[in-house]
Amino acid sequence: MKTWLKAGLIGGIAGVILTLPAFLAFYLPLELGSIISTCASIVFLLLYPGVGILAAFWLPTPRTTKQGAIDGALAGLLAFSIDSIATIIITLIVMWTGGLEQYMSQFAPYLSPEMLATANTFTVALIAGCSCINVLIGMLLSALGGFVFASVKPN
Repeated sequence: MKTWLKAGLIGGIAGVILTLPAFLAFYLPLELGSIISTCASIVFLLLYPGVGILAAFWLPTPRTTKQGAIDGALAGLLAFSIDSIATIIITLIVMWTGGLEQYMSQFAPYLSPEMLATANTFTVALIAGCSCINVLIGMLLSALGGFVFASVKPN
């Protein structure tokens, strides 16, 4: 199995696992959900270069910076595409189970059903757009992680 494929699959699974706590914010009290979501997001930031480092680590020696960056970018593309697809699916599940309405009612209990429907549509559009940005940032930072690791540890 190619190094980038293996690193990308592992990174994708780790990304989905780290994304799940962020959705607890929809079902927990606001303060607790925010703390859990923030902690998971901080750990998630380490995943971006980590996927590229893992792909470069598995490269046969001597590692080149070019191959480290290429494998890191491919691994990042795969990992964060998996995570983004899972995020969109989980967002739809949260909406269908009423989690978004429950969350929004904590901020503004006076929202009408029409306003909540608009919030649902806006949320799906926002998550889809952010998922595209997530894949792009994941690719770039994973490529950087692979490049740096290959330059520091060529053998």
